[in-house]
Amino acid sequence: MSKYYLGILGAGVLIGSFLLTLWITAPATPPDIKSEPLTVNAEIFATYLVPDEDMLPAAASAAGLQHSAKLKGFIDSVTRLNNDQVKILGWAFDELGEGDPITILVFAQGKNVFQTQTKGTRLDVAGAWKLSSAAAANVAFAGLLRCLPRQQLLVVAVTQANLSTTLGHVPGQPVCPA
Repeated sequence: MSKYYLGILGAGVLIGSFLLTLWITAPATPPDIKSEPLTVNAEIFATYLVPDEDMLPAAASAAGLQHSAKLKGFIDSVTRLNNDQVKILGWAFDELGEGDPITILVFAQGKNVFQTQTKGTRLDVAGAWKLSSAAAANVAFAGLLRCLPRQQLLVVAVTQANLSTTLGHVPGQPVCPA
């Protein structure tokens, strides 16, 4: 009877060590950088299918967003980290704003694949645009997202006052790197 218990104990140790190995070696999931809840209009907009810039005005309007020329932003880089993850860096601000976080939504193949908010200052942007200290408070954004190589991205900034604009990138529209 003791050999029976020894066999069960051995099998339990084997299974336990296997599960522990799986847990220790599991790939890390990207951190959720979203800090503030989205406005209702931004949440609605994030659910829309926005395949390209031509569809953007209609989708934004249907979500209750207004285009603003006073909302500025730029994507500094889109860098492939591994087969699954891409890092995006950039900045956005509202010339008339008071430093409130701006929601950044990224669409790929029409679907919202990433959202975050601006957080922290960028001295280079604040200096170049001569921003007040309040307006410069929440300018930078960064995050991890998943997209296919050479997939077009549409990046949209949305303020808490429901103003929106697309963010530029050199050259042209941002693309996920290969």
